[in-house]
Amino acid sequence: MKTDTPLIGVRPDGEVVTVPNSYEGIKAGLDDGYLEFVQGEHFGAYIDEEGLLKELTFNFPASILLVRAVFGPVVLCDNTPDDEGDTVPMPERFRGLVDGITARWRVVVEEATRNGQSLTVLSTSDTIPAPTIIAWGPDGPEVI
Repeated sequence: MKTDTPLIGVRPDGEVVTVPNSYEGIKAGLDDGYLEFVQGEHFGAYIDEEGLLKELTFNFPASILLVRAVFGPVVLCDNTPDDEGDTVPMPERFRGLVDGITARWRVVVEEATRNGQSLTVLSTSDTIPAPTIIAWGPDGPEVI
């Protein structure tokens, strides 16, 4: 059963936003990114499936909650849809956890900014596969 209860969005800087529980709302919550649903142990989330490729900012609070690296804004929800396949809001009992982690992350970001520090996450060849270069030869494509 479709619910009007809003979803929770988590921005990379730790800001928590309310997101309408609709396709358009979720898209807007992801800054119009390509939706990918990821299922965590306690949470589900919509992420921008191209977040890393677009070099979006590492989302530390959401990564802690989902136990996987995610980039860009995230919209949290329950980890399974309802019987009709509709998105269900995150269980209310987890709201305090989300608020606590995001609040602490905002303190870390503010402190780093005040001290002129830059928080940087670098991807490695383990997170981004090396490019495949294909040349077209007389026998068709071949990987170089």
